[in-house]
Amino acid sequence: LSIENIYAVPSLYRTPWIDNIRLQYRYEGEKYPAQHCLIRNNAEYRDMTAAAREGEIFSPFYSFDKKMPAFFMGFDRPPVKGPVSIFFSIKQQKDSGEKPLLEWEYLRGNGARREWAPLKNTDETAGLTRSGTVVFAGPGDFARGTIFGRALYWIRIVNQDGRLERKGLPRPLVR
Repeated sequence: LSIENIYAVPSLYRTPWIDNIRLQYRYEGEKYPAQHCLIRNNAEYRDMTAAAREGEIFSPFYSFDKKMPAFFMGFDRPPVKGPVSIFFSIKQQKDSGEKPLLEWEYLRGNGARREWAPLKNTDETAGLTRSGTVVFAGPGDFARGTIFGRALYWIRIVNQDGRLERKGLPRPLVR
């Protein structure tokens, strides 16, 4: 048995498409300066009170300068003397045959300017795919920088090829 609804009208739904929205407002009353203006990104606070009071334009959102995944290590003193060895105990996983392209970098500085620079090393871990030691000679221009709200001397390991982001491939598990 089949019953057709003779009162139903075939419908074609069209939703509105918004290309651009512009919002403008004006405040005519007395202006009050901001008492406090803090922004928090990457577990780090920045005090923007002075900029807000002066009417400066600033971005409340910022990200790390690298778009690739990275592992950060912070030290309370610059690791600059002799060869420095760091042992990584990596949980054994099924080897996919692919080794990630890892670039070791350290935060260096000259005055107020900070930048990431390549850190030459000897990597016995095959890109953190097995336990082993990484050895480097700490350059003399290590700089203290604030990352994740901590003022330390930083080294980061950046996965340049994005391999560690791909699904189905094993990721290093440090013990």
